[in-house]
Amino acid sequence: MKPASVNKMSTVPTETLDELAARVVDLTGRITSYLTAQGLPQPSFARDGGLEEYPEAPQVKGPRMRLIETLWDMLHLAMGGKDYVFMNSIVPHNDAMILSVLDRFDFWSAVPLSGSASYADVAARTQLPETLVRRILRHAMTMRLFAQAGQSSDGPSSGVDAAQDGKSTGSP
Repeated sequence: MKPASVNKMSTVPTETLDELAARVVDLTGRITSYLTAQGLPQPSFARDGGLEEYPEAPQVKGPRMRLIETLWDMLHLAMGGKDYVFMNSIVPHNDAMILSVLDRFDFWSAVPLSGSASYADVAARTQLPETLVRRILRHAMTMRLFAQAGQSSDGPSSGVDAAQDGKSTGSP
C-alpha cells in the first residue's frame, strides 16, 4: 500500500470572494427563512433581543456549519495567506487569554447587564489596576462582549447577550 502524500494545495478551496459571498447569502437565507417560519427571533447583537441558541434542526444545523466554514474560507481569502497565518498565530491566543481573565476576575459581575460601570468601578470590583482593566475591556469590546458606554445596544460595538450564563454585556 502506497503511503498517503500531502500537497499544500490539495484541499484548498478554489472559490473566489464573490463565489463565497454568494454562498454566504444563500446559506444565511436558508437559516433565517427557517427561523422566521418557526417564529424564532433572528440572530442579533442587540442586548435585549435576538436568538439565544440555534435550534438543532437539520434545516439549521447543516447550513449553519457550512456557513461557518464558508466564512472562514472567506476570511482567509480576504486576509491573504501571509496575514492569515500571522493573525491566526496571535488573535486566538489573545482572545482566549481575555476570556480567561474575564472569568478569573469576574468582570461579568462588575458591569451590570442593563447598565454601565466606570473603569474605576470595574477596577475596584476586580481588584486590578485601572490601566489593565481598560486594556482588557477594550479587547473584550472587539470581541463584542462589552460595549463602550453611550453606544447604542445595536450599534457596531454592542455586546453579545450572555445573560443566560450570568455574564454581563453592559457598558464600562
